[in-house]
Amino acid sequence: MEQFVRSLELLTEDVLRTRLQELGVTEGDVPSHILRARNMRQMNQGGSWELVSVPGYRNEDGQVVLARTGRTGGDPEQRVFAMKCSVCQYEYGTYGADIPHRLCPKCQDGPAGLPL
Repeated sequence: MEQFVRSLELLTEDVLRTRLQELGVTEGDVPSHILRARNMRQMNQGGSWELVSVPGYRNEDGQVVLARTGRTGGDPEQRVFAMKCSVCQYEYGTYGADIPHRLCPKCQDGPAGLPL
């Protein structure tokens, strides 16, 4: 394991942006991928994925987890969660990794929600 960790390459943000674009991520989508990675890293430091995915969890933007669904989306590694906006009461689906930084698709200009 130590050998594996030593073999990992740390990337600057500029190099990461270039690599993401080489993988086919559009320039406009690169910032959201980087933000998502940063949020996942923060959640893994002293925190737990389970804390943000329990029903009742509310992120800083007022989005509340209603339930974990049995569905996966386009990414089979990601479970779809039912969310509700505490501002406008809109309900939508989102991937678990997006919960901490999710904005409402209806009243906060967040990305379109996944169908429930």
